[in-house]
Amino acid sequence: VVAAEAARAKTRGQRAHTLRVHVDRPPRHLNPLVDPSRWTMRVVADTVFETLIRYQPAEGGAGTGPGSYRPGLARSWAVSPGGREIRFELEPEAVFHDGRRMTSVDVQFSLDSARIPRGPADHLRSRLSDIVAVDILGPRTVRVRLARPNGYVLRAICDVPILSAQVYRGRLDGRRGPVVGTGPYRLKSWTDEAIELTRFNDYWGPAPAIPTLAFI
Repeated sequence: VVAAEAARAKTRGQRAHTLRVHVDRPPRHLNPLVDPSRWTMRVVADTVFETLIRYQPAEGGAGTGPGSYRPGLARSWAVSPGGREIRFELEPEAVFHDGRRMTSVDVQFSLDSARIPRGPADHLRSRLSDIVAVDILGPRTVRVRLARPNGYVLRAICDVPILSAQVYRGRLDGRRGPVVGTGPYRLKSWTDEAIELTRFNDYWGPAPAIPTLAFI
């Protein structure tokens, strides 16, 4: 009884700074590129990991008109007149949670990892099949070349998380390992009882209002 009351008191004390989310099935891993479960994505998508651009559905839901694209880790992008190239200019202030600055190398690594045959990203590969190459044009400029014009590729890129090449190269096996992204939250702890994310103080964008997220 004493232990239970102490736990409840701790929870009450955390309410001022922690949003607690009930998880009905703990994720096997927290890598959004490796066959992620629904809860993997709910925990880390747009919190720990980010994408180059964000897709914003039309207001009111499906069927009410086309959605729109918003900057993410790419501050701007342009489709060539023939529709067979997409050039991305990356956000210069974006850094990973280990302090290393995000560059074109990380973008190339992530996009290539998402589309390699028999790779870990079964949920993305077919949607990226028209990409023939991802070229590094500079530290913060990337060109995606397509076999044919395909507007759906841009939409698919909205779902590709950008991972650190230095951290994840050779480690895309889906097992519990490092969790390093560029998002507004970083992983604080991960146990069988809870996954706790805390606000990343060096985040390149606006700071989130809630300091801590706890998935229980």
